[in-house]
Amino acid sequence: PLAWLLFECPQVFAFALTFWFTADIHSTPALALFGLWQAHYLHRGLLYPLRRNDKGKRFPIANVVFGFAFNLMNGYANGYAVSHAAHLQDATWLATPWFIGGLLVAVAGWLINFQADTILIDLRRDGSTGYKIPHGGFFRYVSAANYFGEILLWCGWAAMSFTAAGAVFVLFTLSNL
Repeated sequence: PLAWLLFECPQVFAFALTFWFTADIHSTPALALFGLWQAHYLHRGLLYPLRRNDKGKRFPIANVVFGFAFNLMNGYANGYAVSHAAHLQDATWLATPWFIGGLLVAVAGWLINFQADTILIDLRRDGSTGYKIPHGGFFRYVSAANYFGEILLWCGWAAMSFTAAGAVFVLFTLSNL
């Protein structure tokens, strides 16, 4: 859990510090996106690692270092983009098909990811370490339902924010499959 926290925590802090300290105005759409980002990363960085049964499992220090660096840059880029994008300064953005459709896709992705994570965590609840194949949920349709949900979530984010930083994050996520 500590490695996971160190790996993910820059997303929360980099986004928040950039969002609050680099922009003069914080519009309703930008605040909505801020809230969604923070909710996701507070779950991903704090709650998710506590749900996992990883006691004694090793996590390479290089993964923590590179993950920290990436998450720091990504949090900064998305925080800056959301707080400075001209189209996000207008409250009517919340009623656009981009925002509404993106929100629906992002919520569906988060729900799929959460359910898949729960299924994967439950595979090891008995303390076993052998290979197991997950069943149920979106694992009926794809072999990596957790990644599928994550991809949907970030595609929804890219649509809701409609920023270059959001699009680059999706492309980076897809390139790591």
